[in-house]
Amino acid sequence: MKGKEYENLVKDILLKKHFQIIAENFSSPYGEIDLIASKDNRLIVIEVKGSGIKKVNPAEKLDCFKLKRILKTFEYFLYKFPQYSSWEFLFLLAVVKKN
Repeated sequence: MKGKEYENLVKDILLKKHFQIIAENFSSPYGEIDLIASKDNRLIVIEVKGSGIKKVNPAEKLDCFKLKRILKTFEYFLYKFPQYSSWEFLFLLAVVKKN
């Protein structure tokens, strides 16, 4: 599997759980957010990490530098879409591993 395939898998799971996908691969001058979803007036900012190698932990691919870029990109998202600025939000790391 490749990055987009992992993202599509996570997106399908979210849709089955009745989340609305607000944005996919949202880009800013600071970086990119894989998925932004909503449910019950909450925004979920999702970084998807996957690995087809059993010994590799995909979560280790998210470092402080990447996290800062995600936060700055989310601030940019809220600037561009102020209608969401009063919503609760949470950040989710979706880890997909091949069995």
